[in-house]
Amino acid sequence: MDVHDWAGLVSAAGTVAIAVTAIVAASRYRYQVSLEQMKWLQQLYDSFYNSERYKPVRQLIDFDDLESLIQLLKKSDAAPRELRQAERDQVDQFTDYLNFFEWIGHLGQQRQITVEHIDTMFKYYLVRLMQVDRQQELRKYIKDHGYEKLHRLLNHYSKIGD
Repeated sequence: MDVHDWAGLVSAAGTVAIAVTAIVAASRYRYQVSLEQMKWLQQLYDSFYNSERYKPVRQLIDFDDLESLIQLLKKSDAAPRELRQAERDQVDQFTDYLNFFEWIGHLGQQRQITVEHIDTMFKYYLVRLMQVDRQQELRKYIKDHGYEKLHRLLNHYSKIGD
């Protein structure tokens, strides 16, 4: 073998080594991104299910007990200064709940989470919200109060059913 043959061989070996290194690096990067995404999804899950923050609203939805909340929301729109502190707190809890799902809708729209993630973690409560809202009053409230991303999410679930 002459020098040119050796140079070609070394060059080819170097190219293969660079390609293997790039493949390994890309694989590790995807793994790290996936791991971080799972941690982040776990935090979303914990925030919604394992804290007391959203529990009162979840219970209203679970037990089909939204009529008083709907009346309270109407009162809040018509005469907000007449609300007692406990009523204000209840309206705040519900808006926090809606804001959570507005954030979920935003994350989905930005492709930070997938429809499969949303289905797995939150489909029940999104579908249930529509089921207990027989007169579409909450949907109207959601639409009229600027929860566009949540409104789109609910439209998605109303198309596919449960």
